[in-house]
Amino acid sequence: MTILLGSDRNAAPQDHLDELTARVTVLFVSTLLLTLVWSMYVDDVLQRLLTMLEPCPVECMNVYEPAQWSAVRWSTSLLLGLFSVLPLILHHIHQFAKPGLLKSEFKTLRRWTIGSAIVLLGVAYLLLSYGLPDLYAIGYDQHMDAGLQAQYNAVHLLMFAVYLVWVLWLFIGTWMLLALVGQTGLLTNFSADWWRLRIYGLGVLLLLVTVPEHAHSAALPLIALFLISCEWIARPWLRHVPSQRGVAAVRFDHEGRRRRYALVDCSCEGANLHGGYADVEGFSTVNVNALCLSTADQEQVLEHIMRAGITDAVITGCDVKPCPKRWMENVSALGAQVHGLNMMRLQNHRIGGHELNLDVRLSLIALTHQGQDESIEHRITDVLDEFGRLPSELVNLSHRDIGWSDYYGPATLFRPIMPNDTG
Repeated sequence: MTILLGSDRNAAPQDHLDELTARVTVLFVSTLLLTLVWSMYVDDVLQRLLTMLEPCPVECMNVYEPAQWSAVRWSTSLLLGLFSVLPLILHHIHQFAKPGLLKSEFKTLRRWTIGSAIVLLGVAYLLLSYGLPDLYAIGYDQHMDAGLQAQYNAVHLLMFAVYLVWVLWLFIGTWMLLALVGQTGLLTNFSADWWRLRIYGLGVLLLLVTVPEHAHSAALPLIALFLISCEWIARPWLRHVPSQRGVAAVRFDHEGRRRRYALVDCSCEGANLHGGYADVEGFSTVNVNALCLSTADQEQVLEHIMRAGITDAVITGCDVKPCPKRWMENVSALGAQVHGLNMMRLQNHRIGGHELNLDVRLSLIALTHQGQDESIEHRITDVLDEFGRLPSELVNLSHRDIGWSDYYGPATLFRPIMPNDTG
């Protein structure tokens, strides 16, 4: 599925690859240079870190495998290099992703990346300064009570600390992402499976591939805790039904297919007298000013179609011909159809409006009950009875009657006949 917004440019895939290559190269070179710089000071950093973590009042740290210590030195230098270049990484991520995201999606991405970076640094500082020293001190006291002589492997001590920081950041980062996409309306009961597959799947994969060799037994409990906690955090939004105004109920057409209708209540820059009257039970409603002219309005409708699982977008003012071709292609790419009630044509037959909401209801009957002639007649009778109107006040209006023709009084109602409607 590929959609192009009004502000997007139709660039070739190779252009995106070239841009990605250039940005990755900048980040790689920057990280490499800062890693080399940190490698000259990493011994001081590790010594200070071990001083904070060491639980013994006397020296009890040992390095049993010098090769592993060298790996720890370079790994620490790389991590410090990544932390140093983090603002540049965030900048390039935002610039590269922005053209391919809706405004709400980009806003969520920016909040999550910046917030996660701050949380990562904060969690690492608190854990290394306070949490782990206290935890190691408790373990040391237990060893002394058991009559053991404390001798600790400095490499394992540091690797455990790094892995614990990573696991906490993965948990908290995922919780923050779920909360943000939920609050912005991206996570709903319609998109729940999509988010579960990507967030949970990626999180479980990262937990499995990063678990240390001596901690494999903790992998399954961590995965179970990760999934349960994520479901608990996201539970308010996993059951949420998205709605602009009203909820798009599931309907079945004459072929038995499931449909969800959204009314695009377009005022056509004030030219549509029926604008603001598209408030019908069982339909969600998106209010826009000029769908054919405003890219912001077009993006708002596309976003609602994606979030609410809409299959049919019904424009109230026009017959969809003024809509941009690219926007129509985007709606089709989302698996939806666009229909036009063309309510503005009624102004050619009736000067002034009367019970405009009833006009919308009658037009929708012709659209949603195509191919069901008997059902249409019964439904029209029910709607007229609901509004206290007589069938004698109803005039059939063909889709070909789009120009000036006979004039009817303000109290006249119209029953639009769709192209394949024989009524």
